[in-house]
Amino acid sequence: MEITELTVENFRPYYGEVTIKPRTEAEHPLVLIRGKNDTGKTSLFAAIRFCLYGAQNRAEYTEHINRTAAEEASGTSRVEITFLHDDEVYTIERGINYSQVEDADNRQAANWYREVRGPSGVLVEQGSSEPEYRRFINRVLPENVARFFLFDAEELQRFEESHDETVRESIETVLGIQEIENAIADLDDRKRKFDRDYADFESTASEVEELRKELRKVMDELEAIGDDTEGEIAEIQDKIETKKTSRREVRNELEKIQDTEPLREEMEELQKELREAEEELQENITQRNELRRELGPVMAARGRQVFRDDYDIEGASGEAEVLHKVLERGTCVCGDDLTDEKRQQVMDRYSKLQSSERQRLSELMEICQNVDTVVSTELDRYRQYQTAVRRLRRTIDAKKEEIDDIQSQIDKIEEAEKEGLKQKEKQLNKEIQELEAELNQKRERKGELSSEKNRLKTRIDGMEEAGSEAERYRELSTLAERCERAFKDIKEELVESRRDSVEQHATETFLKLTNRPDYYQGLEITENYELRVKTPNATRSLEDQDPSAGQTQIIAYSFIAGLSKYTTRNAPVVIDTPIGRLDPEHKAKLVDFYHEFSDQVIILYQPNELSKDDIEEMGEFIADHYEITIRNDDISSSMIEELPDVMAAAVEVES
Repeated sequence: MEITELTVENFRPYYGEVTIKPRTEAEHPLVLIRGKNDTGKTSLFAAIRFCLYGAQNRAEYTEHINRTAAEEASGTSRVEITFLHDDEVYTIERGINYSQVEDADNRQAANWYREVRGPSGVLVEQGSSEPEYRRFINRVLPENVARFFLFDAEELQRFEESHDETVRESIETVLGIQEIENAIADLDDRKRKFDRDYADFESTASEVEELRKELRKVMDELEAIGDDTEGEIAEIQDKIETKKTSRREVRNELEKIQDTEPLREEMEELQKELREAEEELQENITQRNELRRELGPVMAARGRQVFRDDYDIEGASGEAEVLHKVLERGTCVCGDDLTDEKRQQVMDRYSKLQSSERQRLSELMEICQNVDTVVSTELDRYRQYQTAVRRLRRTIDAKKEEIDDIQSQIDKIEEAEKEGLKQKEKQLNKEIQELEAELNQKRERKGELSSEKNRLKTRIDGMEEAGSEAERYRELSTLAERCERAFKDIKEELVESRRDSVEQHATETFLKLTNRPDYYQGLEITENYELRVKTPNATRSLEDQDPSAGQTQIIAYSFIAGLSKYTTRNAPVVIDTPIGRLDPEHKAKLVDFYHEFSDQVIILYQPNELSKDDIEEMGEFIADHYEITIRNDDISSSMIEELPDVMAAAVEVES
């Protein structure tokens, strides 16, 4: 399959009709399509997928309708792809009919169609059933293998996340193995029909009839048990895969618990306030210490205050006279008689007021009163600083307590969420183990029934000479069984051979592209087509090896290159966002390799992804170069123009 023409009309940002003709040759397999963000690059990629495989629901069809066109008039959004396949020209057209609306947000798909035209006319009419179209597209590029030809390189790091039965079938379809698998399934169906016909064949011998009834029961149970594709075994396998998918989702959730983000923001704000308080505290301590250097006048002022407060100097002589009269009268000024205890207290106070030490303190107090009154102001400042220091220290302690409390909340929340998810993971592990045990029991039972079936058939064959019709069914069953075994042998040999070839080419490609060829020794592909990375020390899965996102992208590119090399489906490779997360070294190697991917490689890139040097490096392999831009007359719509000269485009990129 080689795309020769692509037309989009009123599709997403493409208002009106836009056409490109990406014709390529063996020596020039590359088609570059440049577009800035939000101009329609990914929409063009979506148009190709839509034309080939349609949309999932009405809402998705509606999204494809161009907003400007829907407001102007009723019409059709459509995509048309013309391509070469087996040297014949085919065209697939898929469209969406819509009615005019006043507000583009209210646009809606009324109905849709698709049509296939070939060399001899219409092959699939617009009103034909979907299975009829699927029969056509499956001969060209089945949807389940499109992931290996149409892909967003930025998403390649997720390539290894799910290797289930569907992925294996897709890869085997690419390699031409699925056709053999289909033939094996058809032969198995025919064999079962012949066995049933043989078992149902009438016999006059009652014993033979009973044996055939028993044989039918065994065959019914065998059919109910089924195999990897249908029946109870297939159902159990589907349940196991569903549980494994749920377990992967739980593990992903464990890795990205983010519900504590608001608390973390609050804690960061408190930490900021804490730092500001600590800075303010340090500033107040500094100012307070400067005042301490002036302690002379401050101490004098403080001494005066102490004398006044602690020794009651003012009014001392008057107090002594009153106390002397109280002692002479023997009664208090209130009229009550003095007890012995109160008399002693009055005498002690009177003696103290008459002492020489008290007289000296009075003289010192008079000296202190002459100190400059500015000292009071300085003391007030000192007290203010001291008060601020105490206040800030309390604030700092409170902030620290709040921060510790929030951190405790975060720890509890995360621990609670993780514990719940871990319990769910544990339960899923248990359920998977139980299902796998049940699966083993079914397979064991199938083996027992197969042995019983062969025993019954042997007895029936040996009892009475079967009629000609019964003999014919038996021979047909035997022939179908032999053919089935032969095809299985062919398939096993082909699978092994193709897997080895893909593995070898993928390894060669990987060692060309990786920035560490001296460390990595290659890739290994398991029977289920899971990737393993080989290093000098071990061979590990991608999960265990845990390479960077860029290295994972290179591994996926290498695997796809291996498949493309040995595919029986010749199809174009269409890459959106080709560089992704690659470092300069990986990027340079990939630029040198793109032309080897397929006979036609369409690369949709942003201007900053490929430099002038990159385009010059790819220049000899480029067939066409296009650019997506915004229309001058409608900033909500895009258009595509062919760049006349590849290197002129490279200069534009550089500028």
